[in-house]
Amino acid sequence: MNTLRHVGIIWYREILRYWRDKPRIIGSLAMPFFFLIIFGSGLSSSIGQMMGGAAEFGIDFKKFMFPGIIGMTTLFTSMFSGLSIVRDKEYGFLKEILVAPVDRLAVAGGKILGGSTVTMIQATLLFLFAPLVGVGVTPLLVIKVWGLVFLGSLGFTSLGTFVGNKLDSAEGFQMVMNFLIFPMFFLSGAFFPLKDIPSWMAALVRINPFSYVVDSMRQLFFLSMGLPSTMMDRLPEFGLGISLFDVRVTILMDLGIMAFLSLSLATLAVRSFHQME
Repeated sequence: MNTLRHVGIIWYREILRYWRDKPRIIGSLAMPFFFLIIFGSGLSSSIGQMMGGAAEFGIDFKKFMFPGIIGMTTLFTSMFSGLSIVRDKEYGFLKEILVAPVDRLAVAGGKILGGSTVTMIQATLLFLFAPLVGVGVTPLLVIKVWGLVFLGSLGFTSLGTFVGNKLDSAEGFQMVMNFLIFPMFFLSGAFFPLKDIPSWMAALVRINPFSYVVDSMRQLFFLSMGLPSTMMDRLPEFGLGISLFDVRVTILMDLGIMAFLSLSLATLAVRSFHQME
């Protein structure tokens, strides 16, 4: 019971820190708005042509990009949550926690769950933009998106926490995060169809763990639009989905990959806390 209580306290501290930082909350909406409205409007005609027959099913570039925007927020917010570890080191708070009679598993659990919860809050705020791109939102869709965001954020928050444990400066952390985040982001198909891309890039997309977060998110939104099963099976043909060994990756396959990733990275993050002095 003490371990769960300690997890709850650390989790609450992460949420309270986020809630008190109002510029952070407002600023978290600026980049998605920029990409969705300005970037989406500017490239809708040119990239829309790459999607081919997808337009017949009511999918334009903005609707295609909206799940990628939620995925982008999931990735960036989760990974940068590890910055709180670095700041706690600088202020001496982490040292006080580690020497206290608190299980380090609780420290890791509270940090990871706190970062994942913040990610879910920021992803939920993006539904405010859904009417601007013609995406219908239902309570059931929001609940399903919460599940996907939470599962994906557990893994990426764990990775950010692991990196934060290994670094001692905020500047170094930000450099490493940019090195990790942007390749995963741009090689996920979040902002462009995976159609007629070079074979080497297609291989990188398939081994990119973030690709499966975006893919599951996109399929979930397509299903909420009422796309027929015949269209869902043809997603890779239009560059709207991922195929492995000429088989379309389904949401269940995405979830399996995401669950394995989250478990592996969470284990890595917890071990890094036990190795800290």
